Amino acid sequence: MAAKIIIDGKEFDLGIRALTDFANSLSDYPQFRGLFDQLALTQASEIRAMMAYKDNISPNVVKVLLQDRSVEVLKAAVRNTHAKKELTTEELIALINLDDRELTDNIINSIEEYENADSLAISEHIISLNNKQHLHSLADYRYVPKKVLKLLSKNSDPDIQSAALRSLD
Repeated sequence: MAAKIIIDGKEFDLGIRALTDFANSLSDYPQFRGLFDQLALTQASEIRAMMAYKDNISPNVVKVLLQDRSVEVLKAAVRNTHAKKELTTEELIALINLDDRELTDNIINSIEEYENADSLAISEHIISLNNKQHLHSLADYRYVPKKVLKLLSKNSDPDIQSAALRSLD
């Protein structure tokens, strides 16, 4: 991606590091939507991940980012407000199946915010994977369905039990 910045009529070329730093410094303002959309489609996954966090990015661009090959981009995209309106149970389960702890934790920590997904079905899928780290994250989040927390409070792992009991309080 060739990038230039114009200040008082003078053009300056931006290399990839300067562009990355510039992208990182952008506040999430609506007037930057077109810029966010353009940066989100760059080949640099670090920049795409930065743009995936922006709530003032176009919903269609978020859909593109949710298909990204980079797990770093996906970790950011699942936290986007547009993604939370669109992602389905099946799509979230497919992302969980990538077996990335931070990605799964991001999904767990927003589990009640996904408007087109069933938080109970997602929680049950995570339980079926029997990944202790995921189970602990699930147990440690109080917005997980109570049915799931009650089940996790009987888990054989004492840390998972304790976290689930705290979340139930």
